[in-house]
Amino acid sequence: MSLLSVQNLSISFKNKSVVHDISFHIKKNESVALLGQSGSGKTVTGLSILRLLENAKITGKIFFDDIDLFSLSEKEMCFLRGRKIALIFQEPLSALNPLHPVYKQVLESLRIFNPKAKFKDTLPLFKEVGLDKNFNPKAYPHELSGGQRQRVMIAMTLSTNPELLIADEPTTALDVMTENKILLLLKDIQKKRNLALLFITHNQKAAQKIASRFYEMKEGNIKQISLLPSLETQAYKTENKAAPSLLSVENFNAFYPSFQALKNVSFSVKKGETLGVIGESGSGKTSLAFALLRLIDFSGQVVFDGKDISSYSKKEFYPLRKDIQLVFQDPSSSLNPRFSVEEILTEGLRVHFPSLSKKERHKKAIQSLLDVDLSPNLLSASPHELSGGQRQRISLARSLILEPKLLILDEPTSALDEKTQDQILSLLRKVQKEKNLTYLLITHNISLVKKEASSLLILKEGKKIAFDSLPNILKNKNPFVQMLLTNAS
Repeated sequence: MSLLSVQNLSISFKNKSVVHDISFHIKKNESVALLGQSGSGKTVTGLSILRLLENAKITGKIFFDDIDLFSLSEKEMCFLRGRKIALIFQEPLSALNPLHPVYKQVLESLRIFNPKAKFKDTLPLFKEVGLDKNFNPKAYPHELSGGQRQRVMIAMTLSTNPELLIADEPTTALDVMTENKILLLLKDIQKKRNLALLFITHNQKAAQKIASRFYEMKEGNIKQISLLPSLETQAYKTENKAAPSLLSVENFNAFYPSFQALKNVSFSVKKGETLGVIGESGSGKTSLAFALLRLIDFSGQVVFDGKDISSYSKKEFYPLRKDIQLVFQDPSSSLNPRFSVEEILTEGLRVHFPSLSKKERHKKAIQSLLDVDLSPNLLSASPHELSGGQRQRISLARSLILEPKLLILDEPTSALDEKTQDQILSLLRKVQKEKNLTYLLITHNISLVKKEASSLLILKEGKKIAFDSLPNILKNKNPFVQMLLTNAS
């Protein structure tokens, strides 16, 4: 007997059909994967189950435990959301309240069943999702790494003991070791709690680790499939020893108000090359990017394009902001929801190139969309109307439009399916070659590093474990380095 049955579901927005007459089912205590490229209709299908789509025309039937969800009142549907059917969002920073510490947000969910729940009752949930004793439950979302935020979201979702868990790319932001732990955790929870799981992903390998049946979505259509393992390339780039350094960092430390994120880290990256930065969630990868951009406090020496900028004031550093651009890990939270795509793309031009006319900015915005394989028709769209992959490409276009010298890529393809990921990486290679652009590639994906980076910096708990050319890193006998390489998916 099916716990969830989707029958002849169609979804359209503004007369544009995005899901076409699809049907699938999930049995009790069964794990089903919904695979597909960015924009294929996966996420809107998941949201339609919870009736969370706005301004959408929906036809068909969705039954949960023999209850027609489309026949329920909003009050009745609110009772099912969270209690019976729960959702783990793809982008946790946009789902967590930035004004409250994370324990309060988990506690709020716990009190649905137990109004007398207290702080101490949240601790077992944090431990269950792999947040160890060094984790501070009283931290705010912005003080956590992407992986920690995702695990907080999982803890919040599990606190209500749902019967069906819809997980929309739940391991996207996690390093490979943490991803494996979370997938094993979800499988264990599924068995212990008799939980059904709809695992929405573009990651075939992750789906194979957790699901017993698989559906593939393509351009709004669906079919049941059997999976075959993907082939992984072993090719890697070589270092250009003759190229001068664009960025050189010595004894670098990064600080938040409550703790030190980086401790005496040193590295360099040459012009026109890619330095990969990897490590577990919370190792300091994103903090490194924030400190280089003066978004958090730092100490140490930083030489950029031949100039020691360590002691630059905010006013002196300001002109460099167009030269050092960051593509955020979580595009939904970094794109202004009140702006159109054109306003998002041209905001930087208005700041750094005030002499450009409105017509010139419009022309550059069109070209920037074409550069990332998006249609100029999206200029009038809002971020919430785009898929996760489209939002990530808008973030990339926003940075490239300023023609930077250094592009810091914080998990730039984590939200994308493999095909779209390859398209974005191909674009990045082309741009790098044409403009001699330098990349700082922050990622947990070892396979991606092998294909794109010529050198590698490995971090653990804020400290440098290794920094060397990629061929030498692959030969490194350090146990932690070997563990990273072994657990790569």
